[in-house]
Amino acid sequence: MKKITYIIIILLSANILQIKDLHAKGQADSAARAKYGFYFGYDILRPNSNFHQLPGVIITNPTFTGGNGSGITIGGLYELPYKGRFTAMIRAKYSSFTSNMDDEETKLVRVDGLLTDALIRHNLETEFQKIGFEFLANLKFYKDWFFFAGIDINYVTLKRYKQNEELINPAAGNFANGARTRFDEQGDIRDASVYYSGVVIGTGYDLPLDKNRTLFIAPEVRYTYGLTPIVPILDWDINFLSAGVSIKYSPLPYKKPDIQFRFRKEIDTIIIEVPGLAESAVITGNPSISRDSADVDDVPVVTEYYYRTDTLFIVKKIIIPDLTVDISAIYYTGNTEAPFSEITIEEFRSENIQPLLPYIFFGPNSDAILQRYEKLTPQEANDFDFNDLFTFKKLPTYYQLLNIVGRRMNQYPKATLTITGCNSGSGNERGNPELSGNRANNVASYLSDIWNIEPHRLATRSRNLPQVPTKADGPEGVAENRRVELSSNMWEMFAPVVTKDTIIEVSGESFWLKMTITGRAKIKQWKIDLSQNGKILKSISGQGGLPGKIHLDIREQNLVSLLDNGALQYVLEVADENGKTVRSKTAALIINRITVNDKQSRKAKDKKIYQFSLILFDYNKHSLNNANMKIVGLINDKLANSSKVAILGYTDRLGEYEYNLKLSEARAKAVRRALNTGLVRAGEVTDAGLGETELLYDNELPEGRFYCRTVVVEIETPVE
Repeated sequence: MKKITYIIIILLSANILQIKDLHAKGQADSAARAKYGFYFGYDILRPNSNFHQLPGVIITNPTFTGGNGSGITIGGLYELPYKGRFTAMIRAKYSSFTSNMDDEETKLVRVDGLLTDALIRHNLETEFQKIGFEFLANLKFYKDWFFFAGIDINYVTLKRYKQNEELINPAAGNFANGARTRFDEQGDIRDASVYYSGVVIGTGYDLPLDKNRTLFIAPEVRYTYGLTPIVPILDWDINFLSAGVSIKYSPLPYKKPDIQFRFRKEIDTIIIEVPGLAESAVITGNPSISRDSADVDDVPVVTEYYYRTDTLFIVKKIIIPDLTVDISAIYYTGNTEAPFSEITIEEFRSENIQPLLPYIFFGPNSDAILQRYEKLTPQEANDFDFNDLFTFKKLPTYYQLLNIVGRRMNQYPKATLTITGCNSGSGNERGNPELSGNRANNVASYLSDIWNIEPHRLATRSRNLPQVPTKADGPEGVAENRRVELSSNMWEMFAPVVTKDTIIEVSGESFWLKMTITGRAKIKQWKIDLSQNGKILKSISGQGGLPGKIHLDIREQNLVSLLDNGALQYVLEVADENGKTVRSKTAALIINRITVNDKQSRKAKDKKIYQFSLILFDYNKHSLNNANMKIVGLINDKLANSSKVAILGYTDRLGEYEYNLKLSEARAKAVRRALNTGLVRAGEVTDAGLGETELLYDNELPEGRFYCRTVVVEIETPVE
């Protein structure tokens, strides 16, 4: 077989030398032109083997007899015409492919310490990479259909393997190593062949893409019969069935272009206004004629130019404007007016540590889990990923509570969960522990059915009011007591969820637009257009006279997210009662938008912002429970000497305003006492209570009120 290979190579080389002589004649027919291009192919391979182990690798496998695999091939090609319908082609290529072989046997092994007749699967995965050449002879047998055959010669650059034994039966249990697989090995295949060669046959079609037949796309199929074994001392060969496509370019022979002549005539006119002139007059200038030559796209072009400048004298008209307007941006320092010219919008990285409220709330006299809680199918649960919560806000994260607990129960197999159903203790729910139990059972059923949590890890309880109930002197307190409480032997079950966000700080967002008008016309209506990059972002309009100046805040106008680097243009348009419309000159503010990526690329100074929320503060309480102390520990880990710390306390809307303000202050001070603020420079730690002056979440919902009973700790730390 090696002798046949050498003979084909010699014949192909001789053909190529003859073909170069034909190419030098410059034949215009596409069949007589060389082609250049590149090739891409998808390879399906079928190893033919009969061996039980690789050289130097210990394995108990009886015999690997076959397998399957796939790969890709890419490369360049050069095709030359020979005689009639014959051409020759050389391809330089790179190939990468993998194959998988396996064998099964039943043998006596120890499974969980017991000798067992077990079904063992032996897996062998191989990966090869090679570079080489193909020498092919092509025959066009019908129009642009062609058949080809030749030799494939390659140098093998990578020859790797992975193998293991996998326990198939019994379905439960492990090998002595405590796993379902053993003898995991990988590395280079020892004694593998450095070279690979094969015989190639195939067929394809040259599909022209233009009328001059200079560009072709050529789909093809091929079969490569391997001549070289993968490992010479083993019975192991690989053959390939491939489908691919080539892009070929066949340039036309050079043809000297004809000379082109062009004529260009240009006449300029200078207009001069003369007061008191009786009528317009034109003075014709003296022409200037010149000639120039140049190559345009390899075509010689001779151009003759005719230039002339005329002078037009016209009567000057004196126009007195009756209405003009102007607009400018200003700001005030004290009572002093100053021009305003620039807005800076800067982004900062932020991490929000969001605590989990371990309560599920229910409707009146109902044990059904409410629709606002996210419930998944088993398939969706399998795809559930904590990374998907990175950009969620607090309440959307909370509504994933059952799924977060389900995923964490699977992550921590030693964790147990206690599910305690409660009722409101009022109306039809009073003294109804059966309703409480049904609520707990429905939560347990969801975790068992969707997340496959074993029943012995889920303990359900029922009671009437919660252990720490909300005062039920109104509908809000009643709603908060209709709940299921979750608790666990592991803190990780309800550990805070970390979400990432970008915080934007704006410098110069508030300014004034000052408008001036001259003329006697009476204004009917006016309009200011704010635009950037030719797109109008905001229009402000009014009826009647101009207001003189208007205040503009880009945050209030929802413009922050729309603005990009560059100029924010603004223009004033005014219409008078006669229907005449005038516009001011367009003015502009410079917008400097500094993104996190900009600062990273320029290695500029930056800062990172952390936001922590502490719950649960029990109803009407300010003391820190164990869960909150865990979060305090997380906050202490983020403190540095260069940090700035702001501690803000909040409440829900229940209760008196003044009482809630004092309660929020007590919560903020309790957190400050618990923090290790000695790490931070003096004066960089502040605390305050806001009470219900700013409700963080919807207080119509019980979970919204619970999340309002919080202290928010914000840490700003410079990043070098």
